[in-house]
Amino acid sequence: MKFTLLWLVILNIHFDYVLGEVECYKCIDKFDGGCYYGNEEYMTRSNCSEEEVCIVHITEITQRSHSYKLTKRGCFTPDFCDNLKTVKKVKTNSKTVHCKTCNTTLCNDSAMRIAPLYFICILLNVIFI
Repeated sequence: MKFTLLWLVILNIHFDYVLGEVECYKCIDKFDGGCYYGNEEYMTRSNCSEEEVCIVHITEITQRSHSYKLTKRGCFTPDFCDNLKTVKKVKTNSKTVHCKTCNTTLCNDSAMRIAPLYFICILLNVIFI
Protein backbone atom coordinates (compact mmCIF):
# COMPACT_ATOMS: atom_id res chain seq x y z
CA MET A 1 0.00 0.00 0.00
CA LYS A 2 2.73 2.48 0.97
CA PHE A 3 4.76 1.57 -2.10
CA THR A 4 1.73 2.09 -4.38
CA LEU A 5 1.00 5.48 -2.83
CA LEU A 6 4.58 6.58 -3.38
CA TRP A 7 4.44 5.58 -7.06
CA LEU A 8 1.14 7.42 -7.55
CA VAL A 9 2.69 10.57 -6.13
CA ILE A 10 5.79 10.23 -8.32
CA LEU A 11 3.66 9.65 -11.44
CA ASN A 12 1.49 12.66 -10.64
CA ILE A 13 4.54 14.91 -10.27
CA HIS A 14 6.06 13.43 -13.43
CA PHE A 15 2.97 14.07 -15.56
CA ASP A 16 2.75 17.66 -14.37
CA TYR A 17 6.18 18.25 -15.89
CA VAL A 18 5.98 15.97 -18.95
CA LEU A 19 2.59 16.92 -20.32
CA GLY A 20 3.63 20.53 -20.50
CA GLU A 21 0.26 22.12 -20.02
CA VAL A 22 -0.36 23.55 -16.59
CA GLU A 23 -3.26 25.37 -15.03
CA CYS A 24 -2.46 28.65 -13.30
CA TYR A 25 -4.29 31.16 -11.18
CA LYS A 26 -4.97 34.37 -13.08
CA CYS A 27 -5.66 37.83 -11.67
CA ILE A 28 -4.48 41.44 -11.68
CA ASP A 29 -5.11 44.03 -9.00
CA LYS A 30 -3.84 47.25 -7.52
CA PHE A 31 -3.15 47.75 -3.86
CA ASP A 32 -3.03 44.79 -1.51
CA GLY A 33 -6.21 43.09 -2.66
CA GLY A 34 -7.30 39.52 -3.21
CA CYS A 35 -4.80 38.84 -5.99
CA TYR A 36 -1.89 40.02 -3.83
CA TYR A 37 -2.84 37.63 -1.03
CA GLY A 38 -3.76 34.80 -3.40
CA ASN A 39 -7.39 34.72 -2.31
CA GLU A 40 -9.14 32.22 -4.60
CA GLU A 41 -12.33 34.30 -4.61
CA TYR A 42 -10.49 36.96 -6.62
CA MET A 43 -8.67 34.62 -9.00
CA THR A 44 -9.75 32.60 -11.99
CA ARG A 45 -8.04 29.52 -13.40
CA SER A 46 -6.40 29.54 -16.78
CA ASN A 47 -4.94 26.73 -18.92
CA CYS A 48 -1.51 27.67 -20.21
CA SER A 49 -0.05 26.71 -23.54
CA GLU A 50 2.77 24.16 -23.62
CA GLU A 51 5.35 26.96 -23.80
CA GLU A 52 4.06 28.81 -20.71
CA VAL A 53 4.52 28.55 -16.95
CA CYS A 54 2.75 30.15 -14.00
CA ILE A 55 3.99 33.45 -12.60
CA VAL A 56 3.44 35.78 -9.68
CA HIS A 57 4.69 39.29 -10.39
CA ILE A 58 4.42 42.11 -7.84
CA THR A 59 5.43 45.63 -8.81
CA GLU A 60 5.62 48.59 -6.45
CA ILE A 61 4.53 51.81 -8.14
CA THR A 62 5.12 55.25 -6.65
CA GLN A 63 3.06 58.21 -7.78
CA ARG A 64 3.75 61.49 -6.08
CA SER A 65 4.01 60.62 -2.41
CA HIS A 66 1.87 57.47 -2.56
CA SER A 67 2.89 53.96 -3.47
CA TYR A 68 0.88 50.85 -4.20
CA LYS A 69 1.48 47.31 -5.36
CA LEU A 70 0.31 45.89 -8.66
CA THR A 71 0.00 42.10 -8.57
CA LYS A 72 -0.28 39.82 -11.61
CA ARG A 73 -0.73 36.06 -11.63
CA GLY A 74 -1.14 34.01 -14.78
CA CYS A 75 0.51 32.19 -17.68
CA PHE A 76 3.66 33.68 -19.18
CA THR A 77 6.87 32.53 -20.84
CA PRO A 78 9.46 30.84 -18.59
CA ASP A 79 11.89 33.74 -19.05
CA PHE A 80 9.38 36.40 -17.94
CA CYS A 81 11.14 37.23 -14.65
CA ASP A 82 14.61 37.11 -16.22
CA ASN A 83 13.48 39.49 -18.96
CA LEU A 84 12.36 42.02 -16.34
CA LYS A 85 15.94 42.23 -15.10
CA THR A 86 17.34 43.01 -18.54
CA VAL A 87 14.74 45.57 -19.64
CA LYS A 88 16.15 49.07 -19.59
CA LYS A 89 14.05 51.21 -17.28
CA VAL A 90 12.87 54.41 -18.90
CA LYS A 91 12.24 57.09 -16.31
CA THR A 92 9.72 55.13 -14.30
CA ASN A 93 8.51 55.06 -10.75
CA SER A 94 8.02 51.31 -10.59
CA LYS A 95 10.16 48.44 -9.42
CA THR A 96 9.68 44.70 -9.32
CA VAL A 97 9.34 43.59 -5.72
CA HIS A 98 8.72 39.90 -6.40
CA CYS A 99 8.72 37.73 -9.51
CA LYS A 100 8.49 33.96 -9.40
CA THR A 101 7.81 31.34 -12.06
CA CYS A 102 6.74 27.76 -11.43
CA ASN A 103 5.65 24.91 -13.69
CA THR A 104 3.15 22.75 -11.85
CA THR A 105 -0.61 23.08 -11.78
CA LEU A 106 -1.88 25.96 -9.62
CA CYS A 107 1.59 26.56 -8.22
CA ASN A 108 1.20 30.37 -8.27
CA ASP A 109 -1.12 30.47 -5.28
CA SER A 110 -0.55 32.52 -2.16
CA ALA A 111 1.74 30.00 -0.49
CA MET A 112 3.98 29.68 -3.58
CA ARG A 113 4.45 26.02 -2.86
CA ILE A 114 4.79 25.64 0.84
CA ALA A 115 2.25 22.85 0.42
CA PRO A 116 4.60 20.32 -1.25
CA LEU A 117 6.98 20.49 1.70
CA TYR A 118 4.06 19.74 3.99
CA PHE A 119 2.96 16.93 1.67
CA ILE A 120 6.46 15.42 1.60
CA CYS A 121 6.55 15.38 5.41
CA ILE A 122 3.21 13.57 5.52
CA LEU A 123 4.36 11.13 2.83
CA LEU A 124 7.56 10.33 4.71
CA ASN A 125 5.52 9.84 7.85
CA VAL A 126 3.24 7.36 6.06
CA ILE A 127 6.15 5.46 4.51
CA PHE A 128 8.25 5.07 7.64
CA ILE A 129 5.57 4.57 10.27
